[in-house]
Amino acid sequence: YLKFTYRGFRSFASFVDDVKMEGNFDRSVVSMRDINYFAKALDIVEHNDIKINGQITGTISNLRGRDLELKAGNQTSFTGKFNLIGLPNIKETFISFNCESLKTNYNDLMKITPGIPYPENLASLGQINFNGHFDGFINNFVTYGMMKTSIGTITTDINLELLSTADKAAYSGALSMDNFDLGQFTGDEKNLGRVSLAGTLKGTGFD
Repeated sequence: YLKFTYRGFRSFASFVDDVKMEGNFDRSVVSMRDINYFAKALDIVEHNDIKINGQITGTISNLRGRDLELKAGNQTSFTGKFNLIGLPNIKETFISFNCESLKTNYNDLMKITPGIPYPENLASLGQINFNGHFDGFINNFVTYGMMKTSIGTITTDINLELLSTADKAAYSGALSMDNFDLGQFTGDEKNLGRVSLAGTLKGTGFD
């Protein structure tokens, strides 16, 4: 079920902040287009239908999810819990994910959230399987956990800032790789191959 709590119909004029939602979902499908009808400014994601199990509570601007299983796109799924503060402006929303499992890929990310400047070499990772924590904004965040990809495994404790283009991205933190194909990821397979390493990094650009 999905229940709305509000003081009066005037609350719908400020749906994002004034209407509280309580949802207990069991194999449900939520249309973001329907949510955007009330919330507005969710245009970037309104084309998505989300398959959902679990509990979601709060307002659009301060949303919490617990015991969740979400599916979107063709190969994207999430199991865990989250807090989102700042919607509907996705670029100014603070995101806190505790991921038991997050699976996605570059093509799905581009379809689910078009307009976000994901570095193109993320496509080389193939299907991504992540478990850990993600805290921050969609273009400036800290991620801690293990990511298994089609070209190797990465364990991270990294701050990543995605700016307007890939060559301006900034990153710092700790990183370890296990049999990771650095050549394929960087596009320099002539000089680089698979690596296993652990260390710290700080730099800019993915080109």
